[in-house]
Amino acid sequence: MSFVGWVDRERRVPVQIKTADGTAITADHIRDEPQAAQSFDIPAGMRKFDPQALIRRIKQSDVWVAPPASE
Repeated sequence: MSFVGWVDRERRVPVQIKTADGTAITADHIRDEPQAAQSFDIPAGMRKFDPQALIRRIKQSDVWVAPPASE
């Protein structure tokens, strides 16, 4: 999939992306202001994802294939 993107030079973030099929995604009304701390709280019933714990779990399963000794 190919696309063209426009980047805000000051903020260094993409503000528009246009895909090969003509679909355009645009970020409008961008404001530079502090974010509320509670916006980053983990919602009730959710927990942080630990990718290393997932890898350890997969290594203990019957689907794990150890890399060759040369690696």
